Amino acid sequence: MRYLLMFFILCGSLWAQDMSPQESGTANADSLLDQAITAAEEEYYQRALELLKQGQESFPLDSRFLSQRGDMLLDQGLNELALQNYVQALDLNPQGPQIIKQIALTLGYLDRNDDAVDYLLQLMDFESFREGAVEDLAWVYYKLHRLKQGETLLLQELESGFNRRMAHTLGTIYAGLYNYEESQRYYMESIDHALAEGQSYFASVAYYKLSI
Repeated sequence: MRYLLMFFILCGSLWAQDMSPQESGTANADSLLDQAITAAEEEYYQRALELLKQGQESFPLDSRFLSQRGDMLLDQGLNELALQNYVQALDLNPQGPQIIKQIALTLGYLDRNDDAVDYLLQLMDFESFREGAVEDLAWVYYKLHRLKQGETLLLQELESGFNRRMAHTLGTIYAGLYNYEESQRYYMESIDHALAEGQSYFASVAYYKLSI
């Protein structure tokens, strides 16, 4: 057993020597982050925070430690503190779409919807995040009573393909604009699509909104 342990230690040392300093640093950062995530999942929050602090101090240019701490704080309902961490993370990684998304989400929780709009508009520039950003932005426009902007946004997006969540939100926006004919049309389109996909819960919610 002792020789086997020495073998693993030796292999580990040789592997570390073969790695470049950048690769070694990345591996260490990944390891710390994974440990922190695991600790948080197991509800060892103090340990998770200590690991994230260690990672931030050791890798001050890596935005992931601040972002992960933001996620932890957000999960605990500490929205203001979460936002502070996300903003600091974005300073390190201005083109990080996941960070931008989390900032917009947190601003929504804080009822700072006007500020959330700015971040959702930024998020739309990232193709893989665009669909979700449009859905969220349209809903924020509705909450801000900027109904015509929401209508324009959704109609433009629906030209490129049907999306039942967008259609559902558009139905809600048209109801707010007292255009009940178009409201019914888009609610029914979202319902038909949901039923065809076996999404009965979505359809029931849309039916309820249609009834009121």
